[in-house]
Amino acid sequence: MGLFGLNSLGLLTGIFGTCLSAAAQEASDEGAGILDPLGGRIFAQRCAACHIDPNSQIDAPRVGPSLKGIMGRTAGDLPGFERFSPALINSGIVWSEVELDVYLANPRAYVPGTIMAFAGLSDETERAAVIAYLGTGSQR
Repeated sequence: MGLFGLNSLGLLTGIFGTCLSAAAQEASDEGAGILDPLGGRIFAQRCAACHIDPNSQIDAPRVGPSLKGIMGRTAGDLPGFERFSPALINSGIVWSEVELDVYLANPRAYVPGTIMAFAGLSDETERAAVIAYLGTGSQR
């Protein structure tokens, strides 16, 4: 038994689950799916816990950087965001559809040493939808 008679793991799981649920709902409320329904839905489910929806009016970072305007941006270079890994900063990547496709399939394999805690999107259709959705945020 932990704090207040609750199992600590259960308490953390509940808190984390609530945060993820709230983040997904926020992303959904901010316009996820309006421009690309599949991409917006996947973004809300898999990305919104750490990244603000690129199609929202909000442009502040969360745990991860803002993805608004990611196409053409140099990886690890976003003014005001200081939590990039040295591996990403030194990767030389300039984000494009091709680079995002490879990265999102398996971030840790593509950029060894990255700190992004995301296993990747193995499904090609889901990756393409998320990349299209990220691209729409680059046009706003």
